[in-house]
Amino acid sequence: MGIIAVQYLEDSQNISPEDARKKLHTAFDTLPISKVIVGWNLAHGLVEACAEECARFDAELYRWQPLLTSDAVFVPKPEWLTIGLDREPVIHWGEPAFTFACPNHPDVRDRITARLQEIIEQEIYHGVFLDRIRFPSPMAAPMQELSCFCAHCRRVAQTQDLDLVAMERSISRLFHSPEQVFELVRLLLGGRPTGAHDETIGDLDAFLRFRIHSINGLVEAASAIIRDSSLAVGLDCFSPSLAHAVGQNIPALMPHADWTKIMSYGHTLGIAGLPYELSGLAAWMIGYLGLSEARVYRFLSDLTGLFLPSTTTELCETGIPSAGLAHEAAVAPTDNLYAGIELVDLDRFTVLNDAQITSDMRAFKSSGVAGLLLSWDLWHIPQHRLDLVRKIWVDG
Repeated sequence: MGIIAVQYLEDSQNISPEDARKKLHTAFDTLPISKVIVGWNLAHGLVEACAEECARFDAELYRWQPLLTSDAVFVPKPEWLTIGLDREPVIHWGEPAFTFACPNHPDVRDRITARLQEIIEQEIYHGVFLDRIRFPSPMAAPMQELSCFCAHCRRVAQTQDLDLVAMERSISRLFHSPEQVFELVRLLLGGRPTGAHDETIGDLDAFLRFRIHSINGLVEAASAIIRDSSLAVGLDCFSPSLAHAVGQNIPALMPHADWTKIMSYGHTLGIAGLPYELSGLAAWMIGYLGLSEARVYRFLSDLTGLFLPSTTTELCETGIPSAGLAHEAAVAPTDNLYAGIELVDLDRFTVLNDAQITSDMRAFKSSGVAGLLLSWDLWHIPQHRLDLVRKIWVDG
């Protein structure tokens, strides 16, 4: 049996401490939960109630902390935002929760350091779970949202002998032919270039590695602050087939943490969900290149190893097959790797059923991951789903 962790009470919610305690107590009675990860911007009474229940059941309490997006105290200023290929700030859905600050902006780094110190001084947590440790996803609009090309990224790039201005011009030329677009997508999803490795492909490869270096440095610095206070570190990362596209190299990030969760959400039609991100990329390729759904999905399926269906409709209705999720978990080292699984029915955002959840849990279990993380969030997970986790993950 692997470890079970839960995410609980994301952001501010109108829940009484007593109700929060009851829900958590019931979950502890159902499952051997070892980690409870509570969100940001919560009333102190809610956090205290969770801390008391964790102490009662000998579980660790983690602070769930977005690093590069707003937590209502740290709010990215307009001048901190990432800049895309179209030289405009990248803003997803117009929401602070998905509007990312640039990890290379010195004011951002200073404010993150101060915010982590404020959290640590509360002395109520056993660890910090770092979320939003990435660049914005460019999947649905890479010509606009591949970032960041701000002045601070240019300055940092110069210290690595990279000319980001010249690279920006070079990368923009990759959109001029179907062959180059396929090479761009291949690199974006972590593949290697095929055929002649021309200058534009080389510049894109170098830029993507620069982004990975930027995120790795940010996480390394944040982890050092947390660990210096004898707290544990958990990381929330994109699913491995998508991680490269947002500047994450999961094997390189894992040494900075005590454990790492992958967001291999196979049935989520929202940011970070595999169907959402891949259907967005497919729609852009189909529209920009004038290709058939079948050809684009065949290319993406072969590239990712996710056994994708051949149409967007089927992908959104059925999600990623369990074999594809097992492949995701096997891509990264499984020591201290947790698989995230969605268990909440959200209208227009998740397409779930118990048979599919059972199959997915068995796939994750067979992959050898160290744990299962029940995601966003426990307050909304119905009891019969917790019973299902016990039947399959604990007793199965």
